[in-house]
Amino acid sequence: MADDPTIRWHQATLSGISIDEPADAWHSGHVSDVVQLSDTPDGVVIATETGGVWAVVGSGNGLPLSDTWDTPDVEALAVGPDGPRHLFAGCSKRYSSAEDGAAGVLLETDPGATAALLSWSVVPGFPPDAGLVRRIVVLPARRTIVVACSASPNGTGGVFWAVVPASRLAPGDPPRAPYTWRAATFDVPCATGFWDVAVASRSGRTERARLEDPDDILVSAAGSGGGGLYTGRWVAGELAFERAQVAYDDGTDAGPVFFANCGTSSVSSCAGRPNVVWSCTAWPDGRLSSVQRSTDGGRNWTYCDALMVDATGPLDLLHLRAGDQGGDWNNRIAAHPGNVGMAALGWRAGPFLTLDSGATWRLVTDPVHSHSDLHALLFTQDVPDSIGSLLVGSDGGLLRVDLDRFLGLQPDAFSSAANRGLPTLQCYSGLIRQFYGSAGASAALPGVVATGLQDNGNVTCTLQPLTPWRKVDGGDGGWNAVLADGALVRNVMGTAVADAAGTVPVTRPAPDPGGVVGPVGEPVLVPTRRNADGSLMLAVVATGVAVYGLFGDGATPPVHTLELLGTLPAGQSATALGSVLGFQVLVGTQSGKLYVVDPAAGTVTEQTVTLPKTGPGRVMAGGAVVRVVGFSDGTQLVVLVGAVETRTGPVGPLPPLPLPVPPTTYVLASDGTSWSPTLGLGLPNEPVYGCTTVEAPGTRLARGVLLALDSTAYVSRDDGQTWQRAGEGLPARPHCADLRYAAHPADIGGTILLTTYGRSLWRADLG
Repeated sequence: MADDPTIRWHQATLSGISIDEPADAWHSGHVSDVVQLSDTPDGVVIATETGGVWAVVGSGNGLPLSDTWDTPDVEALAVGPDGPRHLFAGCSKRYSSAEDGAAGVLLETDPGATAALLSWSVVPGFPPDAGLVRRIVVLPARRTIVVACSASPNGTGGVFWAVVPASRLAPGDPPRAPYTWRAATFDVPCATGFWDVAVASRSGRTERARLEDPDDILVSAAGSGGGGLYTGRWVAGELAFERAQVAYDDGTDAGPVFFANCGTSSVSSCAGRPNVVWSCTAWPDGRLSSVQRSTDGGRNWTYCDALMVDATGPLDLLHLRAGDQGGDWNNRIAAHPGNVGMAALGWRAGPFLTLDSGATWRLVTDPVHSHSDLHALLFTQDVPDSIGSLLVGSDGGLLRVDLDRFLGLQPDAFSSAANRGLPTLQCYSGLIRQFYGSAGASAALPGVVATGLQDNGNVTCTLQPLTPWRKVDGGDGGWNAVLADGALVRNVMGTAVADAAGTVPVTRPAPDPGGVVGPVGEPVLVPTRRNADGSLMLAVVATGVAVYGLFGDGATPPVHTLELLGTLPAGQSATALGSVLGFQVLVGTQSGKLYVVDPAAGTVTEQTVTLPKTGPGRVMAGGAVVRVVGFSDGTQLVVLVGAVETRTGPVGPLPPLPLPVPPTTYVLASDGTSWSPTLGLGLPNEPVYGCTTVEAPGTRLARGVLLALDSTAYVSRDDGQTWQRAGEGLPARPHCADLRYAAHPADIGGTILLTTYGRSLWRADLG
């Protein structure tokens, strides 16, 4: 289907989040891995969790390398054997749609192409049931790639390897041979798969990149969610693993205790002396359990003391400072390439650095540049005889630490300037990815946008004039609204609704004078209704069964209060709501029910929802309402996702259907009697993350409805009867999130705003 040519998207802002302008401190979205471009000074390629792969040189704007990919959820990177621009990327379909589930995909650059970093293709033959790709390592001298995968709903997990066929570096080179993938074997299988893998050696006499002797090569594998540590070697052409040996520092066997209590583990080997290997292991609940070190390629491990350099007592250990979430989120260790006693560990806190083989550790952090939740660590040595730098990937993007300056107690050791040009923010939506959230925009303040982010709080920016994103608060962001009186109202997950002046109090009645915690909410589009005090209802908010109006008193600055409008029946929980004028509020719930709340009367009236019959005794039902939009209080549309086929009438045998009906998404409209699906021609049956209405007479879209699916946007010009793709200018899979329309009172037309989960903010101007 061709895209509607009248809606043309472009990146609204190329910036990350400005944290501290004098310090040139910036944050961006979740970085999951990083490799160095050895042929480019200060050049790196980073993998982001949901925003694809980017090339960054110094503090310049990032270059997206994966806009054409359908799998931008990237967990792992590795440099291949055919030069510095021969790269592999491990992707996992985790956020694409409910139908895809979780599956691993491996991609590779073409090093013979003119623009190798922009020339990617899927590596053929990689097992489709391998699981989620977690780590990739390459033995360049033997042209061998090894991939660690954790188990997923559609994948077994395991370690897989292949010989990398010679690339075609010149037009006259012969056609490339195929990959032949093999699964490694294990003496004690790990049902949950593997989190990490590292190339090591028995002797340590040959640096890692030059390892060729199969009798000297070892592979260390670390389990995901359990399994512990394994050592592998090639035997008769197959990669076979057996459980490693673990000992206390006095030599006593610790294996039974270690393997019975281990969660996820990470491993890393020293590039210059690959017989030295480091590992860290979580408890099953994600807290750091232990750090281990091996000097024989990972066959035998010894616990490290892990004391803190600045310890306040004998129990002030690394384990207590690292934090949690090491089960499948923060769990990484990195060995220094030249110093066998140096390593870095990243957990929820960190990074932590050891200079004495794990005996003591120090925290390497900065109050403005650093961010919590660490996913990637890489030592680099750009200057000979220097300690080098430590690159850190976190929920806040990429951090570079100059270790010579840090350990020398010199200033300016930290730099986060690479995030300045990385538009990789993960914006939340009504259909939840991790947490609920939304974007806000308003004609009252043209160009002002706010949105809730994954672990970067709520942020705002202006599009005219263009300014960087700036944080309003921290943590995981939530609901945002720019109200008609110009105020920004928002909440952080688990905290109360707040505006610029602080927490919004509840006035009548007041079950919690401190505000409403964990709500969903929407601005009233054209605020008209006033309460008994004369305050204007500017937004509607719901938490559980309680539905509130948010009122502004019109003062300068305005004072906002929350007033209870009505209560849904017990057992329901509001998941979306909306009001155009404020005289009625339409509320949808987690079970697919709809209610109209009359603020003046305080009544709550259930609406009739009629979904299609699928056969004798079968009908679609349930689902969850994720969006309520409208042109007026009497002309509204509802987005319902996840409706399922159910039985009606007496229980008994029913004739089978030719095909089962999958969970279904509907756009519902009311005929005045009941709510039922619009015709929906041209709209795929996929989850919907955002929706907005547009009324812009005299423009390219005089009246329309837009939907945000994961892969693209769709537009309807007839209130949902027919749909057309509207993704011109977007990446192949931007992970669309929320949609908002900002009218321009002084101009013709307005701007449609699209937030994404990994590619920040996009705009389509209608004027």
